[in-house]
Amino acid sequence: MTISDLIDAYVKTQLGKIRLGQQITLFNGKVYTFRTDAGRLVDKHLEYTEHPDDLPSCVFYTGKNTSSLDGDPAPELGMENHTLEISIEGFIESDKAGTEGDDLKLDISVALKADPYWGGLIELLQGFETDSVVQVGDITFTIVKIGFNAIYTAPFGSE
Repeated sequence: MTISDLIDAYVKTQLGKIRLGQQITLFNGKVYTFRTDAGRLVDKHLEYTEHPDDLPSCVFYTGKNTSSLDGDPAPELGMENHTLEISIEGFIESDKAGTEGDDLKLDISVALKADPYWGGLIELLQGFETDSVVQVGDITFTIVKIGFNAIYTAPFGSE
């Protein structure tokens, strides 16, 4: 199993913890109580999904995996730096103001930042960006979009 496979499993596990009323202990020792139930359905896709039929839910995607860019600090001998793009979309039924979407955005951010090193898998989360869009139609729902890079090291020639 590669480190990128372990990162996939970690993301899916952390998103799965987002259950209404459940608590998570943060790196600083504080406790956060989740406000949504989006962790009940978490999936990984290789293609873009308009939105799942079952709300609330989360879908995550991994993008480019880049190794050892110029200017990176050198890791230990036999290792190379990696940057893995990760995108997450959360879907939740909401009011027209997107209030529930704001709660979901916070839940996802907290779940992924509770341990900034992901149990030793990564060295850094970089470029954490969040956005949300309210869709009005047969049902009103909010799409939450979060993107970031996970920086990690792996043995030379692996992912």
